[in-house]
Amino acid sequence: HRWFFLTCWTIRLIQKIYVIIIYSVTSCFITHSTLSVIYILYICIKFLNKTNGQTCEKKSTASSIKKRRE
Repeated sequence: HRWFFLTCWTIRLIQKIYVIIIYSVTSCFITHSTLSVIYILYICIKFLNKTNGQTCEKKSTASSIKKRRE
C-alpha cells in the first residue's frame, strides 16, 4: 500500500513540476529543442497517468468504500 501511495504522490509532484516548467517556458522564449523535450516529457507523464492514475483511483475508491462500511 505504501508503494502505491508513493507512486501516486511522486506522479502528482511530477505534474506540479511540469506545470511550473510550462509556465516558465511559455513566459520565456521557446526554442525548437526545448519544445520537443517538453513534448516528450508530456507524453511520458500522460503514459504514467494512464498506468498509475488508474491504480491510484482504484485504491482510493476501495479505501473510501471501506471507510463507509466502518
